[in-house]
Amino acid sequence: MNPLCYRTWNEIIQKHGFQQLVLYRVVDYKGGSKTVPARAAVFLKVIDLQKGGRVVWAGLAQGEDAAWVADPSSDAAKVAQERADRVPAEERAVVASTGLFGKLLGDLPAGTLKESDQILLLNTDDVAVDKNYLTVSGKDLAAEDGVVTALVAKGFGVVEKLASIYINPAEEYAGKAFYINPLFLKNLDALLEYSGSKINKIVAYKKIEVEAVAAVQPAGFAGTTVKTKGSEVAGLYVRVIDVGNGNIVFSGIVQNN
Repeated sequence: MNPLCYRTWNEIIQKHGFQQLVLYRVVDYKGGSKTVPARAAVFLKVIDLQKGGRVVWAGLAQGEDAAWVADPSSDAAKVAQERADRVPAEERAVVASTGLFGKLLGDLPAGTLKESDQILLLNTDDVAVDKNYLTVSGKDLAAEDGVVTALVAKGFGVVEKLASIYINPAEEYAGKAFYINPLFLKNLDALLEYSGSKINKIVAYKKIEVEAVAAVQPAGFAGTTVKTKGSEVAGLYVRVIDVGNGNIVFSGIVQNN
């Protein structure tokens, strides 16, 4: 959710006169050394307040210190491995989910999503399994950053979350014989007036993660491939829900081949 303490985007326009906001999140920063340059990764979103908090641009900016010079006595293979290990799971999750969701969007049936839609993203990783839904990890944020990036790149209208929408308590799921929507709402129509955003579609997604060893070619080391270990986002289970009638208009899985 957005950290701003307002109920609607119109409040911000009236109080401050802003028409757009640029939000950024530092996904990673590491200082340099004799063997590796300083590097940073920042995720940015441009939000149009006059369009109900619609994200009009999103992307991951990555870079290393261009002025850095390697210590000539360093072992090239060890330096390449160190540079690969410095790319955190969060950053890889942004890249992976951007690619996965971009692939999914290319396969959606015509009309499932339209450029005029106002879309609310909903992460369903921990719901319906009797887990506490109070904690959000950096990888959770990174995966959603990637989904936002893919949707906006295709011209679809993702709505930045502003006011709180509460989640059903975990006990609501215990012993249930069927899946229920996690949003604590009497009906989905309430989202049509959410923050003045007029949300009409929900894109609910769940990460599919695997323990993996990935082959990586670090920047500046053409022809050198090293391996990194860790949990990786290997796929997404996605549902598209029409807020007007509650119908699931798409359900499917996209994963890396």
